[in-house]
Amino acid sequence: MFIKHPYIIYLHTFILLTTCSPIFAETIKLSTQNTTIEFIATHIGKSPVNGQFNDFDGYVIFKDKQISNIEANINVSSIETFNKIRNKYLKSKRFLNESKYPLIQFKTINLTTSENTRVANANLMIHGVTQNIELNLIKQNNIYTTSYLLDRFDYNLTPHKQMIGQMVTVNITFTKPTD
Repeated sequence: MFIKHPYIIYLHTFILLTTCSPIFAETIKLSTQNTTIEFIATHIGKSPVNGQFNDFDGYVIFKDKQISNIEANINVSSIETFNKIRNKYLKSKRFLNESKYPLIQFKTINLTTSENTRVANANLMIHGVTQNIELNLIKQNNIYTTSYLLDRFDYNLTPHKQMIGQMVTVNITFTKPTD
């Protein structure tokens, strides 16, 4: 039997693959419109210092309605603690050294599921040092949140051990646009 219009078969195959196959993914760009990256450190062991990053890019990939990959680059120059002197110090060669290490980088290695939580095993690079970390991504409706206790000494950020707390709480919120 001779098929007069073989392109119709190709078209039907393409439609079937694009609508039914799990190989296609949804990629969402990270921005300040859908993501916040905030942190809390202690000053002189007592007072909390709140801060955030205001410039970053990256993406979240969803497959089968679950996060399957995350990558992010955070610009160190965008650190904001609402204190100009502190911001300048944190960016300086004496601390984060933004001229040598302009980015904080995050990349997932793999993700697993545990109850309502997606667990991300990832590499986090700060100040030229890469550490493997684990984040618990908690989903509520279309909002994903995680909180991570970061040991700044693990990234060779050791100046002012008495003035700046060793542990820094990092809070990240990502909102997936509704379908």
